[in-house]
Amino acid sequence: MKILVVGNGGRECAMANALLLSPKVKELCITPANWGVRDPFNGDRVRRADIGALDTENLIKLAKDGGSDLTVVGPEAPLAAGIVDAFREQGLRIVGPDRSAARLEAEKSFAKDFMLRHGIPTGKSEAFTDHEKALKHLDAAAYPLVLKADGLAAGKGVIICPDRDSARTALDQMMIEDKFKGAGKKVLIEECLAGPEISFFCFFDGRTAVPMPPVSDYKRLKDGDEGPNTGGMGCMCPSPYATPEVMAEWREKVLQPFIKGCRQDGFDYRGVIYFGTMVTEDGLKVLEFNVRMGDPEAQAQMPLMQNDFVDVLAAMEAGTLDALRASFSDEATVTVVMATANYPYGSSPPAPIEGLERIARFNNGGGSANGSIFRRLPRVSVFFAGVGRQADDDEALLATGGRVLAVTARGDDLSAARRLAYEAVGNIHFEGAQYRTDIALLR
Repeated sequence: MKILVVGNGGRECAMANALLLSPKVKELCITPANWGVRDPFNGDRVRRADIGALDTENLIKLAKDGGSDLTVVGPEAPLAAGIVDAFREQGLRIVGPDRSAARLEAEKSFAKDFMLRHGIPTGKSEAFTDHEKALKHLDAAAYPLVLKADGLAAGKGVIICPDRDSARTALDQMMIEDKFKGAGKKVLIEECLAGPEISFFCFFDGRTAVPMPPVSDYKRLKDGDEGPNTGGMGCMCPSPYATPEVMAEWREKVLQPFIKGCRQDGFDYRGVIYFGTMVTEDGLKVLEFNVRMGDPEAQAQMPLMQNDFVDVLAAMEAGTLDALRASFSDEATVTVVMATANYPYGSSPPAPIEGLERIARFNNGGGSANGSIFRRLPRVSVFFAGVGRQADDDEALLATGGRVLAVTARGDDLSAARRLAYEAVGNIHFEGAQYRTDIALLR
C-alpha cells in the first residue's frame, strides 16, 4: 500500500514510524515534512511533501497523483475542517471522523451536550458568548473553577482559576484579547473536578471500539504540575490509575453510551477516539473528547503495539474492527518532551540539536527483527516535532520551536521505563532545552 500521513508533529512521526515497520507499506508520504520519519529497513520508502494539513484541495491532489491507497490524519484542525468528508466525496480512503463527529473536539459545548444527551458522566458547566453575562456568573460562582475556550486551542485553552481575579483575567484573555484566535469567543465555565486524570483511547469504526493502553498525560509546563497548560510535556503508559475497577466503570458508563450515541446521532466515525477523564470521589467523569490520537500519548502507545498498524488503519476505514485482534505489549513506556526555552509563551531562535547519535547505543542497533518484519519500535525512540534542517547540511538538525522532541523508553514496568527515558534525555542537548523531571514519578 501507499499511505499518506497528514501532519508533521511528534504524533505523526510516531504513527509514520510504526507504519514503516510493516512490509505492506510500499511507500509512505508525510506532509509537511518530518525529518524523524525513517525507513527501518534502510530503504527509500519515505517521501516528503510540503502541503499544509489544512490545504485540503492540494492534499486531495497529492493523494490522487501519488496513488495513495489510504490516508491517515494526525491533527485535529483538518478533521474539524471536514477533510474526511472531502476525501470520501472524491472516492479516496481516509481514516478519521467526518466533520459532524469532529465537532466532539472542535466545540466543547457540542461535546458537553452530547454527553448530557447520552448519559455520559461529566462535570457541570455553562456556556457563554456574552462577556458581561459571563462576568456575572463569575461573581456568584464557587471557586476554584475551570474556564474552557469552546474551540480548538492547541491543548492550551483550559485554565484552572483559583479565585475570581484569575477567572476574570482568563475570561478577558479568551473573549476580549482573543488569545486563542477565535476559539475563546464562546467560553465554558465549569466546575473544577479533583482526582487523577486518565486518557482512554480506542480504535473505532462506528460500531466496534478496540481499546489501546490507557495513558496519564502531564499537561503543565513545570515539575509538580506548576506553570501554564501546554500541549503535553510527557506521559506514562499504561496509567497506574486505570485499575480494573476503573476500566470496568469506563467501559460501562462511558464507552458503551458513546458508541450508542454516535450511532443515534448518525456520525460517520472511522478513526481514533480519546476520552479525557478524571477519577473523582463521585466516580469517573469525562473532561473532554479528542477525535484523533494524542500528542504525546501516541508516542507512548505506538511502541507497545504488536499488530501491523497498517491492518488496524485498514480495518477502521473498512468498518471491520470486529474481525481484528489487537495486541499490545504488557510492558510500560514513559515519554519525556523536550521543548524550547520560551515554550509555550513564544518562539525561540533555532538551535543545533546534539547527541541524537548516542541514542543508538540504547537499542543495540535498532528494533528486533523477526524474519523480514520489525515487530516493534526500538526500546528508545526519539520522535521529532519542532525540528528543522540546516540548508547546507542535511544531517544538521535544529530545534525550531515549541515541543521539539518526544523521547520514549520502553521497560518492564514504569520505573524501568522512566530510568531509561531520562538517561536518554540526558544524552540530548540544544540551547535552552526545557523538560519536566517528574514524568512518571509516582509518590
